[in-house]
Amino acid sequence: RYQEAVDRLRGYGLQTWAAFTLGHDHDTVESLWETLEFAKKSRFAFAAFNILMPYPATPLYRRLERQGRLLFDGAW
Repeated sequence: RYQEAVDRLRGYGLQTWAAFTLGHDHDTVESLWETLEFAKKSRFAFAAFNILMPYPATPLYRRLERQGRLLFDGAW
């Protein structure tokens, strides 16, 4: 579905950029490779790969804190 959208935009002469966030609970080694292959196949003008960042006071941060899964000591 995403590939169809990218191809359609390119067909209209539009430049496509992409930003991917890696590190979600549902990510696997296989899904990360699939993401990379999708990015390569799509030939984006620019592609950014970012690591999931749980910022303080966000629902994600609070959930990971409750679960004892924060890796950062909080000393910003």
